[in-house]
Amino acid sequence: MYEVSVREVPARRLLSLVRYVHDDEFPAVARDFFGRFGDGSVPLVAGIAGAPFMVYHGEVSEDGDGPVEWCRPVPDDLAAELAARFPDLTLRTEPEHEEAFVHLARDPARTPAAQSLIVSETLLAWAVEQHRRPNGGVRQIIVGRPKPPGPGLECDFAIPLTGPERPGEPPEAPVAGLVSAGPAASGVAEADGANLYFERRGDGPPLLMITGGGGDSGYYSAAADILASDYTVMTYDRRGNSRSALRSAPARISMAEQSADAMAVLRACGFESAMIFGNSGGATIALDLAATHPQATRTVVAHEPPVPHVLPDAGDYLAIYDEIERVLQTQGWQAAFTLFQVRIGHMPPDQPELMTALLNPAQVLPPGPVLDFMQRVSGNWEYMMRYEMRSFIDYVPDLDRIAASGVRVILAAGADSDELSRRMCTVIAGHLGTEFAEFPGGITAPVETPQAFAARLRSLLVRR
Repeated sequence: MYEVSVREVPARRLLSLVRYVHDDEFPAVARDFFGRFGDGSVPLVAGIAGAPFMVYHGEVSEDGDGPVEWCRPVPDDLAAELAARFPDLTLRTEPEHEEAFVHLARDPARTPAAQSLIVSETLLAWAVEQHRRPNGGVRQIIVGRPKPPGPGLECDFAIPLTGPERPGEPPEAPVAGLVSAGPAASGVAEADGANLYFERRGDGPPLLMITGGGGDSGYYSAAADILASDYTVMTYDRRGNSRSALRSAPARISMAEQSADAMAVLRACGFESAMIFGNSGGATIALDLAATHPQATRTVVAHEPPVPHVLPDAGDYLAIYDEIERVLQTQGWQAAFTLFQVRIGHMPPDQPELMTALLNPAQVLPPGPVLDFMQRVSGNWEYMMRYEMRSFIDYVPDLDRIAASGVRVILAAGADSDELSRRMCTVIAGHLGTEFAEFPGGITAPVETPQAFAARLRSLLVRR
């Protein structure tokens, strides 16, 4: 019934807004978004690349609430200025791609919902027949001049495409320079003094997830696979860890450097800003980004940042780290790491097999992806103890600067986490006047209970 065509869409800058909406809420959000540009002060981009559009990342109905992403292409040379003018919108770069599309003419015999469903099914069936892989949700593209009121829709519907699938060849990656990594695409971002390995999944609003101690992006793999149905999820190995090689001798890390690394990953993935989730030391980096790079994020979820200096009575806790430091200097990193796991990680000292799994995982784990991940991480512990631990613990977040940044910051901790970790979060939340959220599990929830973890994170990321 509908003729499917394919066209090239050049790389472009977009201002976007994501909302969870049911079908009765959709028109009001659409009017508000597109009404911002109705006075003509934002120039149009020429051609089909300049057409405003909506991306349906999920079903919109009486029961389904999307989410939907409203997008307005903007000129490259005005992108930063317009992002500052509309601070509640996200500025992102969409790479060059092909899209399959159908022009939908008015059909008074069908409701708009029926038209949308039929054409969406037509596009997806075409992709299967042509061995083309969709690279994101169905889009509704507003083409031409606004049409007078009347029944039916007149617009384009489209799906972005990866390259043709050929037997024995990996699918085309969605961003230039990325290679296939199973369900993810992987690449390397160049930072000052390090090459940062990163992975990118999904299509939608950008979400950057930052790891803590151990520094390996595999910590989030299961959760990222789940969240990729709604978001463009970016993860990376922090510098000096796993696949992110240093280009000079290792040295004690700084939060400024760690935040700059996160920015380098964002740019390598084609984004200027993203929602940010950080766990443990990654949460500390997320707080530093809110303070020093507020233009790069509008939402931060900081899950158990280890920042004891925010507490008025942290002396005993800091004394544990002083003891670990003494052991590091006198007995070596493995002895210090063992003490760290027992005193800070609450590892039972009468279960040595747990420590073996961390230091020599091949002795206790069967072959497979878990062993591959643990073997990479086991090579990171010395770097953590010698060059990372003290920098994280000594860091003092600039809470006044964060409060003035305009970034929405959510402090979070696990239901099973220790009281001190929760207190650090509630103290920061109280100072910022922001919310404290509880996640299922503990600090390792992204690995142990990824479904429940992802569901809780998803519920926090978008303001309803």
